[in-house]
Amino acid sequence: MPRNIEMRRLIDRSLGLEMSRLGFARERRNMYCLQRAGRMSGVVTFTTALFKDLEWQYSPNVGVRHEEINRLLYEVSDDLSDDERSFNLLVAHIITNIGYLMPQKAFRSWSFPLEMPPDRMLEDIALNIKTYGIPFIDECADPEMFKRTLMDATYTLANDDQYLPALFVVEEEHNLAEAFLNDALRKRSTRFDPEALWYRNFAMKLQSIIDSRTNISTKDVGHDQQ
Repeated sequence: MPRNIEMRRLIDRSLGLEMSRLGFARERRNMYCLQRAGRMSGVVTFTTALFKDLEWQYSPNVGVRHEEINRLLYEVSDDLSDDERSFNLLVAHIITNIGYLMPQKAFRSWSFPLEMPPDRMLEDIALNIKTYGIPFIDECADPEMFKRTLMDATYTLANDDQYLPALFVVEEEHNLAEAFLNDALRKRSTRFDPEALWYRNFAMKLQSIIDSRTNISTKDVGHDQQ
């Protein structure tokens, strides 16, 4: 077995043990979940790269996902493959490299030379996740903080127009969801590139869900008043 593959397997196996000690469960390779109250989960992923066949670099990313947002987006993403839809159930809506949570406020990765034991570096990663990552997860897992952070786009993609309307639908703020979708569609009104076409389809599907839920609510109110 090539040394780089052997080393990566050793790192991943030991990393899994370190993450388990912090309370995380492995969901996929280099993706771990920390259950939190309600509909929120903490997520840690590791971006990896091999440099000149001499060392691995691991970059930890820490975030939070809203389980109901992902389930709703799963419902409207039937144009994707099963693998893509399954993976999207696990993605975090708020996420950042851990270095931006540390005192230096700069991107951080850890190097694992192929000829050195990985234990010390793995312990340092785990310590920083415990010290800076888990408090960030706990802060952003608060529903109001999650919503505010998502709206500020501080730790997410500024041009991602899926998560906020989905959150409004989940919270039954249907008027806000419709207003957001209409504004996002206006911004794309003169565009016919793949992203714009995809978004129109996404907005149509989400609007259909809004309509169905609004109709159910209206019927319930009418029934109660009889």
